[in-house]
Amino acid sequence: ALHWKRILIDQEVGKESKETVWRVLGDFGLEEEEFAHLFTIEKKKTKATENKKRRTSIKKKAEETRVLDSKTSQAVAIMLKNLPPIEQTYYAIIKVDKTELDEDKLAKIILNLPKPDELALIRAEEKKNPQVRFDKPERYFKVISKIPVLALRLRT
Repeated sequence: ALHWKRILIDQEVGKESKETVWRVLGDFGLEEEEFAHLFTIEKKKTKATENKKRRTSIKKKAEETRVLDSKTSQAVAIMLKNLPPIEQTYYAIIKVDKTELDEDKLAKIILNLPKPDELALIRAEEKKNPQVRFDKPERYFKVISKIPVLALRLRT
């Protein structure tokens, strides 16, 4: 689409017309196609491009494996939104860093500790497919389970 602003020259009745450069020039033979080509703004991304991006992100999410039940997965996902990234949380628990994990965050982590059967599901899936890409709650359980005496660290 061609975007331009119209310039109005005083042409009211009874007013003397001012001498402007446009009146002096007269008709100078404008090539409309070239003008349109030079001053046309191309449309940005179309809806088809946006839909393609959405499908790609949905496909990416579909590739992440989920082995936890939906209730546990949702509870852990909500908790993870309030915590630092998984690796940062891991190191904060190991170092018992109370500046990184305050009492509320520690309480949430204690409530959402991985159960042995959930860890067994994750390990079984990993054994079946070593290249598996887990969803965030499963990745969190996998990383957190590597911490020695986890429950004791969290309660101190």
